[in-house]
Amino acid sequence: MPIILLVSITSITVALLSYITVYWMNKRAGTFNWAQMLVLVLGVCTDVLGTAMMKMLSEKVTYDLHTILGYGALVLMLIMSAIGLYGLVLKKENMVDKFGKYYLPALIVWVLSYATGVYLGIEKLSS
Repeated sequence: MPIILLVSITSITVALLSYITVYWMNKRAGTFNWAQMLVLVLGVCTDVLGTAMMKMLSEKVTYDLHTILGYGALVLMLIMSAIGLYGLVLKKENMVDKFGKYYLPALIVWVLSYATGVYLGIEKLSS
């Protein structure tokens, strides 16, 4: 297995763990806070890194379900990061209190993308 593939899979998995951690931290705290923002930024950074590395590995980008979900989910997480940062910096209580309500659908889309990537990866290995 090429090292770049191993690093990209690890990076995407760190993003998954970060995104899920943000969800549970938010559920427990009941509001979005700076600790969650930090974990979310870690997730976005590892997500971008892993996605870029996987793009380098492919000869050409095919716009299948995984790719469309993946890019869409990445954009959603970037938007959620911007919303969270905006709410925290400007102390918008309404925004930070409702963050989890809007974060969950973005997380679900992201996890679906991750799952389709795992499926495609296993399918590729078995052929």
